[in-house]
Amino acid sequence: MIKDNENVTIIIATHNNSTTIKRAVESVTKGVRPANQVIIGDNDSQDGTYDILCEMLGAKSVTIDDKTGLPPQFEGQIDGIPVKIFRKRLSTIGNTLNIAMQMKWQGVTIFGFMDPTSWYAPDKISQAIRVFNGHQSIACVVSDFYNHHSDGRTERVFRCSFDMQQFLAHFPYDRNFLIRQQVFPKLKRGFDDQMSVREDYDLILRVSEIGLIYHIPVPLHHNTISSIDEDDRQSITQCENSARQMAAKRRGQPSV
Repeated sequence: MIKDNENVTIIIATHNNSTTIKRAVESVTKGVRPANQVIIGDNDSQDGTYDILCEMLGAKSVTIDDKTGLPPQFEGQIDGIPVKIFRKRLSTIGNTLNIAMQMKWQGVTIFGFMDPTSWYAPDKISQAIRVFNGHQSIACVVSDFYNHHSDGRTERVFRCSFDMQQFLAHFPYDRNFLIRQQVFPKLKRGFDDQMSVREDYDLILRVSEIGLIYHIPVPLHHNTISSIDEDDRQSITQCENSARQMAAKRRGQPSV
């Protein structure tokens, strides 16, 4: 296991991810450089996602106000890594991520975020640390990813480091990313609680105004094929456009 001086917290927000959550969590508690701690916020899943998390941590049913069920919050270990889980009422994923972040600020030097339908490659954290330590201008590290095409082809996509202008020009990126802790005070806030989808796009767009977004060529990220219907596609487009509009307003420029 690689040793370094970083304190890395990985945060996951789940909503009905029972088929993928175990693999996702294990990918950041194992590998050549696991996380120092993992925080998982469950956004009122109805498919047993939270049950799986409780089982992984050995959480037992509790009785609160004469009602018996799984604990709304629990801490344990997986592969020797501290893991905290909590369940909350349904809201946006951005809101769930923000709550999780507030649970672990002290001592953290790098925050990582992961899509619960995906996973971290074994060396992603170690490579991100190497990038952060070698380039002080880097604010965020993402990695290459795979595009799945309807005809069965799988295309691996890789981009070099890019700034805010390139990001506005639709540069794709992996939703599993790591950010220096000191970036968040400059942002003055975390994820946009009101953004129903693409909360990651809004955050990384704001981060890109502070420092470069750096790509590392690591495979096995966001490899799950997820169907997107027309309503979802329109919602994604609307949120991305909204994020661009807010970015233009912050810079006092005409709308993009």
